[in-house]
Amino acid sequence: MKIKLLLLPALLVSMSLFGQNSFEKLEANKEIASTIVSQKMFQMLSKIDSKDAEAKEFMEIANKLKGMKVFTTENPAAASLIKAEALQYVKTAALTELMRVKDNAQNVKFYTKGGSNNSDNVQELLMIAEPSESSKQTVLLSLTGDISLSKLGILTKNMNLPQEVKDIK
Repeated sequence: MKIKLLLLPALLVSMSLFGQNSFEKLEANKEIASTIVSQKMFQMLSKIDSKDAEAKEFMEIANKLKGMKVFTTENPAAASLIKAEALQYVKTAALTELMRVKDNAQNVKFYTKGGSNNSDNVQELLMIAEPSESSKQTVLLSLTGDISLSKLGILTKNMNLPQEVKDIK
């Protein structure tokens, strides 16, 4: 029994490190463009003084975010790496599929990890956009924090996130 209790924290730590290491691999790949925004940056954004109601709402949402990672590539080998690492992370982090969108431009999948008692909020949102007929770009987006799915459109508009994120309600 004691061994099981000792192994559980080690397993949880290794699982969280696996996800981080997967994304570090992507960041180190020269064929993959990456943008990493820390919680500190979101906190700084939330302190900007503005009288605009929409800007205030954006800052309120941004203050609840812990991080954002975006990885993009048009290189087929790098795209395969992004997809493989993302799908492995989905399994390891126990994310659940939220929705899928398929059109001529891209095939997009959204995954989430549960959040607070409010069913509209999640702790993590992961988006994988794969190329289709008219687009060659693969995109992986990871948002962490206290994320309101109903307010993602505000983030999309103000942070230039992929259009597909705007469609989540």
